[in-house]
Amino acid sequence: MEICVSLVRELIPLLLESEKLIHFEQNARIFAEMQPPVSFPSLGVWSAKGTLIGYRKENETTVEYLQYARKYT
Repeated sequence: MEICVSLVRELIPLLLESEKLIHFEQNARIFAEMQPPVSFPSLGVWSAKGTLIGYRKENETTVEYLQYARKYT
């Protein structure tokens, strides 16, 4: 969790009221069922139905990624 602290601090003021921030460890069982990220810490977005929208690319800012992901949630 310690490596995620700066990402969490960046995200908190950007989240909408309806959005939730959930932390998964690298070895979380959820990744046995779905595509894991390729780097950590990673930022991924899931739809309300639990479908993975995708992960932020290395060259995307957090704001750019949230704008992209919100189109599909």
